Amino acid sequence: PAVEGSFCFPPGVSFSVTLQGPFSRAVEGSFCFPRGVSFFVTMQGPFSPAVEGSFGFPSGVSFSVTMQGPFSRAVEGSFGFPSGVSFSVTMQGPFSRAVESSFGFPSGVSFSVTMQGPFSRAVEGSFCFPPGVSFSVTMQGPFSPAVEGSFCFPPGDSFSVTMQGPFSPAVEGSFCFPPGVSFSAIVQDPFS
Repeated sequence: PAVEGSFCFPPGVSFSVTLQGPFSRAVEGSFCFPRGVSFFVTMQGPFSPAVEGSFGFPSGVSFSVTMQGPFSRAVEGSFGFPSGVSFSVTMQGPFSRAVESSFGFPSGVSFSVTMQGPFSRAVEGSFCFPPGVSFSVTMQGPFSPAVEGSFCFPPGDSFSVTMQGPFSPAVEGSFCFPPGVSFSAIVQDPFS
């Protein structure tokens, strides 16, 4: 069956794993993968305490993951990606508290992500950041339909954005910015 639960490692453990589908059921936890997903992750310690839950990383953990489609159905969970999405992410500590499920990042976390289309539907859910988080993202079209939320881009647009906190409260939904957020964006390619 799919890899269930979590990988619980004691301090100082270096860990790498490659999961290749099809899976008899989706990989559960923070990463809910449909059939046919290839997954690679590297975690480097020391971990204090052991890596718990669905990759709930404590202070000082470096984490990288690559997911490559096509996906037989959208990757569910914190990252609601439609078919054909390539995804990479890097998180760097130290973390003031453990990184929680669904990538709820505490203050001080540096996070970058690249998403590449085409998207069969807008990227939904997403990225709930607490105070102090710096966030950068690049999305490249074509989008079908346009990426929804605070950024409504027509098909074919490329977009990059940097958000710097502190955020009060956490940035929620599809880039819904609370008061006091510093926001800059560069949109490339003409609007259609």
